[in-house]
Amino acid sequence: MKSMAWRTILAGGALALAACGSDGAAGEERAPVVEVQGVVRGSTGGTALTRPSVGLVWARFDTVTGDPVLATDMAPLAGGDGSSFTLPVFAPPAADMVGAYDFDGDGSADLRIAFGSIFAFEDVDGDGAVALTETGLAAPDRIFGFSWENALVYVESIGNPDYLGTLFANPEDVVPGQLQLVHWRPCDFGLEIVPMSTSVVLWTFTPGVDVPEDAEPIADVECPGWPEEPGTGGVCGADPRSTACEVCLSDSFEACQTDTCGSESAAALACIDQNGCIDDTDACIRTNCEDEVDALTACLGTCTQWETCYTDAG
Repeated sequence: MKSMAWRTILAGGALALAACGSDGAAGEERAPVVEVQGVVRGSTGGTALTRPSVGLVWARFDTVTGDPVLATDMAPLAGGDGSSFTLPVFAPPAADMVGAYDFDGDGSADLRIAFGSIFAFEDVDGDGAVALTETGLAAPDRIFGFSWENALVYVESIGNPDYLGTLFANPEDVVPGQLQLVHWRPCDFGLEIVPMSTSVVLWTFTPGVDVPEDAEPIADVECPGWPEEPGTGGVCGADPRSTACEVCLSDSFEACQTDTCGSESAAALACIDQNGCIDDTDACIRTNCEDEVDALTACLGTCTQWETCYTDAG
């Protein structure tokens, strides 16, 4: 299963990733806000790399389609196993990359945050940019690496500090207005703020326009107690990549929409249909049906139907 972050990044359409250096006069250099240090691990299948680079992509998750997505800083990358890299980041994410999360459904933003993912790509055509499509990279450029364990976060503001703990294992270390490095803890589904000096591992794989299904090293992480603990198995616990798990999660989502959130789903769909947003962009939904979609999103966040996929009942 591909990471949610990468799939959201790829949903943004064709976006140019320009090399960062200066916004001012010719020859004027800016100092980076932070520098991400890392090391390359894995294999590219013996493929010779053309102008390998490491890049940063900001994404937000509070929208229906996953838009918008913005590619920003990039730096040269050696690309070989064991080689190190430094990725300078020259600015926080753009304002439209910061998502507003209403955890309690009261209409106010409990947390405003943006997520930045680190990946490796080949600038095959030498244009100093990379184009993203709905399924991967636009040819001829190719992706050959991704940081699964680490990402950048930018917390713009905290409306309700009680909800920081829903995302962060150490909420006391969150500093609004600063770029911070996080480590994903797969066994408890939490993000942990770690020092910016932490070495980021960029896992590589055979270059292609998309991330291969078997490229995610943390997919095989064994969490103590999960298989043996009653009620944490099910079709998804046994094999999260199986068709049975996919069907179970899909059925659970549909049940959440029709049962738990039936009225909210009906209101959102009616609004989308009335305003002709079915085949339109996310901008149409934002303009005409934002309240209805926010209400549906808040309701879906309370639905627990999917839990059966990880229990014996599933």
